[in-house]
Order: sequence, then C-alpha cells, then structure tokens
Amino acid sequence: DKCKPHNFYKAKVAHRIAYEIDANWKVVYENNRECFQCVAAHPEYIKANYDSALGFYDVGGVKSRLPTPSSPLRSEIEEHMSSMDKLWSQFDMACSSDSSFGDIDGAIRVSRMPNRRGWVTESLDGKPVSKLMGDFTHYDMGSLRCHSLPNYWIHCSSDHAVSSRLTPVSPTKTIATAFWIVHEDAKEGSDYHIDQLTPFWARTSEQDWALCERQMNGMLSSAYRPGPLSETKESGLERFMLWYLNRLQKASQ
Repeated sequence: DKCKPHNFYKAKVAHRIAYEIDANWKVVYENNRECFQCVAAHPEYIKANYDSALGFYDVGGVKSRLPTPSSPLRSEIEEHMSSMDKLWSQFDMACSSDSSFGDIDGAIRVSRMPNRRGWVTESLDGKPVSKLMGDFTHYDMGSLRCHSLPNYWIHCSSDHAVSSRLTPVSPTKTIATAFWIVHEDAKEGSDYHIDQLTPFWARTSEQDWALCERQMNGMLSSAYRPGPLSETKESGLERFMLWYLNRLQKASQ
C-alpha cells in the first residue's frame, strides 16, 4: 500500500547499471543497513537526507529510529517531519523515520522520510529530474525506502525511484544491479536526462561498493576480529543479522 502512489506496475526502467563488487553479498547488504559512514563517505546523500542525524533509541522497551538528541538538526527534523506529515496525510501517507515491518518474519521494511529542506527529490541539487510518477501531484513527497531481505532495496522519490538487487557470485564477489525507474510516459531528452537522473545514486552506490571492497580485504586478513555494533547507529544491521540467523536456523530444522 505504501508503494501504491508510485504506480510501479506501470512504470518503466530508464537506465540500469550492473556493478561487479569484490565482496561477499552479506557485506554489501550490511553496508546498506546502516548510515554510520554517511557523513564521511556520502557527501551527496547527506545533503539530501537526514539519516546521519538519526539513531535508534529505546522508547517504551522498543528501539525506534529517532532524531539524535544531541544533533543540531534535531529541532529542524522534528519540525519538518511534523509539517510533512500534515501535507502527506492528504494523500493517505504517513511520515516516519522508523520502519514498519511486513509479516514475513520482518523481511519487508518500509518507511517514508522527508528530504532535507530545499530538496524535493534525491538528485544532486534537489530539483526534479523527471515528471511526477503515478498519482503524485506534488514533488515534495520525501523518500520512500523499501527493503526486502536479504538482497533488495529501493528509494522512491516523487519523480523517480532507484532499486538495487544483489546477486551472489562467489564468497568474495557480488553483482549489484541498479535500476532507475520513471513514469511510463516519461521521454528521455525532454522529461528526463540520464546525466541528471543517475548521478546521485550512481555516486552513492559506487562509494558504498568501494567501502565494501575495503572491508572485505580487511575481513580476509588473518588479523581480522569482528567488533561490536553501535547500539544507536547499527540497529538496522542487527535486525538483518538476527533475521538471517533465524532463517538459517529454520532451514536446518
């Protein structure tokens, strides 16, 4: 239901890139499940999104993803989320920094977050890069994030979406295929231009792949020892790991 306004069943793929990554598929997916590295590694992404100013905190015994109390952006995020929630409620959509979970062992996770003020879509300058998708009448509809464990995610703006699918090739190699999706009637050269549509997520993805390859090299070292997870920044990663271990346990029964 949360994806319904985008009308993906009628949308088309405008562009795709297949990346060969020298890292295990779990390393790649785990990288996607946290934004601990975003400030240092993703300059384009943090200009458009608030993720680096969010953390996981205990609320009534349940960990929820909320603005970091000490962040200078906390008030801005809370005010912006409140105003976007009022706007989006007209379209039967809710604003949430946390994920709602599907009924398949928590394998499907969805949330819609506003972009930073001044950004109406995930592009390099925050300006539209294609015509509005589906039923949308406003550009400033934030970013709908959908994750389907264990190998797929998609970020959906009002004018386009970008999905990534991981295919394991070997213990140390993964193919990540990225798809840029637009309105079914959008025409290249007039409604969208590839050099404007793709750079935001192409750069962010390539930055991640480089991090994954460096991490894989470290993990292959005889000196490698796994470290603890951040309680406030890597709860999404912990959820994935627990889900994966649970699936392995069920498969062995």
